[in-house]
Amino acid sequence: MDFYHNWFYEYVLNTEWFLWIVVGAIFSINIIGPLFLWRITSSKTKTDVTDAVDSKENS
Repeated sequence: MDFYHNWFYEYVLNTEWFLWIVVGAIFSINIIGPLFLWRITSSKTKTDVTDAVDSKENS
């Protein structure tokens, strides 16, 4: 199959607007990804610390 003469490649994948969508998605993931992971890890440590403090107060 000749991929580079395919309609989908010529009119969708090989267009400027599609490439800017891909670039924007990659930049967004690179910026938001670490913040999202930091939020998940910090929320888990806060609940673990809170549970440890509660168990010390109850004993």
